[in-house]
Amino acid sequence: MVDTTKPEIVQLLRRINEGATNSQTPLGEVLRLCLRLGRLLNNKELSDWAKAEAGGYESANSLPDYRISGTEVRGTFLGPFWQ
Repeated sequence: MVDTTKPEIVQLLRRINEGATNSQTPLGEVLRLCLRLGRLLNNKELSDWAKAEAGGYESANSLPDYRISGTEVRGTFLGPFWQ
């Protein structure tokens, strides 16, 4: 079990919290901090999530529900002779 009161872990949590609530902090920085935290905690799920959010998911099947949204597409589609 990892000691979650270690100063490094506490500092990372503070930086993640500040970055997530500050619109000036780049999302990539927050995700890198999450990745670091996942490694320190030996939390593969957190590390995998941060890596996928930062670099992209491997397939549509691996997308979390919050990354999927329904849309409506409208248009006029004409064949080659209707130009």
